[in-house]
Amino acid sequence: MKNVFLLILSILVLSCKGAIEVYSLTEDSQVAPVQGYELEVFFNNNNSMISRIKGKEAIREIGRIKDSLSLKGYQSPYLVGVYYYAIVVNRDTLYTNSNLTSWRYYNKTGKFSVSEELKRQILDVK
Repeated sequence: MKNVFLLILSILVLSCKGAIEVYSLTEDSQVAPVQGYELEVFFNNNNSMISRIKGKEAIREIGRIKDSLSLKGYQSPYLVGVYYYAIVVNRDTLYTNSNLTSWRYYNKTGKFSVSEELKRQILDVK
């Protein structure tokens, strides 16, 4: 019985690895768009829809944006911005606007364009 439990747990952990979670606000949410100072709204189960995007290329592309923001992003002391999506890869969370051009990682912001394929996958969440 213990081995079966460990096998199921291993399968669950491995199946979750390698996916991007996209949080978007539901159509009936009263808080869209989300301001930069209230990002926790994305993680309230009553307001958000969660979708998963799988694929190594999508994970690499989001990773490149995160790394660029970490190294070269504009550090803003103000919690400003309007966000429509929260994107979680591993334990990192990035926020982006409705057309996926303005990005935020912690308190760093920047402008980046994404591939048409990733854009289609994220925008199809709603």
